[in-house]
Amino acid sequence: FHFFHPAPIEWRKLMSILKDLGYPLEEVSYDQWLRDLKLKAQSGPTAHGERAFCSTLIMALTAPHFLHFKRPPLDAGNTMRTLERMGMAYPPIDHQLIGTYVDYWQNSGYLPRP
Repeated sequence: FHFFHPAPIEWRKLMSILKDLGYPLEEVSYDQWLRDLKLKAQSGPTAHGERAFCSTLIMALTAPHFLHFKRPPLDAGNTMRTLERMGMAYPPIDHQLIGTYVDYWQNSGYLPRP
């Protein structure tokens, strides 16, 4: 079983939903974002392990073997058939679903409130 959504959300739509939920996001170029990420990774200690997360993300984005490594294709056929037999389906990735995730992450302390 593979658990991934067969109809992923567009990045801009996800960011728009997060803005609607009160997170002050600013659109910047990829180069600017990467520069800011590197500065954050080099800064002092941060809450929620942000420095370590930023460092790991930089490594993942810049290590040639990571992004270009050939991976087997994912097939969610078993998941889709099982959900169908149970009379269930993937929920759409929309404002309501993202809001549910954000609410859970906020309540668990994983994501700060805006």
